[in-house]
Amino acid sequence: HLTGHPKGAAAAWMLNGCLNILETGVIPGNRNLDNVEDKLAKFNYILYPSRPIYTTGIKAALLKSFGFGQAGGEILLVHPDYALAALEDKAYQDYVLRCESRQVQSYRYFHETLTGIAPFVRVKNAAPYTDAQQSSVYLNPLARASYDRNTGSWNFNAGTSVKATPDVSVTKALANSVKNLDKSLVGRGVGLDVQFFSDVNVENGEFIKRNLTSEEIRYCESSSSRKSSYAGIWAAKEAVVKAVTNAVGIAVFDKGSAAPLSEIEILRKQGQLPEVVFHGETESAVNKAGIKEVKVSISHSGAYSVAMAAAN
Repeated sequence: HLTGHPKGAAAAWMLNGCLNILETGVIPGNRNLDNVEDKLAKFNYILYPSRPIYTTGIKAALLKSFGFGQAGGEILLVHPDYALAALEDKAYQDYVLRCESRQVQSYRYFHETLTGIAPFVRVKNAAPYTDAQQSSVYLNPLARASYDRNTGSWNFNAGTSVKATPDVSVTKALANSVKNLDKSLVGRGVGLDVQFFSDVNVENGEFIKRNLTSEEIRYCESSSSRKSSYAGIWAAKEAVVKAVTNAVGIAVFDKGSAAPLSEIEILRKQGQLPEVVFHGETESAVNKAGIKEVKVSISHSGAYSVAMAAAN
């Protein structure tokens, strides 16, 4: 779908259209289309249909929204038949429960509209924060609104913590990683990665099996803090990718950002620095790039794991 200038509104229209396409398998056409600019004909992958295209089903849709000032967004929509099939049973059952809860809320919303209790479009007339809270809400990336049942909306009420507190955890973790890393390698290919413990979904078994080896999983599951261990190994893998790339100067890992990282293994031994071991096609690519050795250091502090890698 290509639409005009309303930016966010245009993206919402296109999103609704893409959802309809996924549901029906019908790609709508513009019956009034009679003056497509000739210069657009050279773009082979852009199609301007003047009538609907009936398919046996659409698996996915990619939506792009461009705005002024280089602001834009991109959304990948995947048909539920494929997206939900990738979930484990526990995650799927949790999704079903949340869907049922949203359906109840939706029913209540439409019921209130039809019975005249509330308008269909409920426009807010005030910001969710007070004037005194404004600066702290904007400047604190961890500020979160809470739901107020009395007003039926989300806001930063008196019980909401929005005060930003200095977080030196990352600084400490970085200092420890640098201290532990072999100084003889620093200055060549160096990679750094920081991970929130909460950002690594340790409950997603498919994600874990796809990106970690059995030995890495065994180590993390036997750790006293499995979340920090998983985050540490994930940060180390990302740091290794960056270090190797920086050492060579070109992309060595060319399977895309969504490629699994199980061929980069981070082995842990008591009292020693983590060991980096490459497998399969990744090992071949690293050897071909002339990388002889990669060392990595992992540190944890607060809610973060930090890894620094050096490639020689």
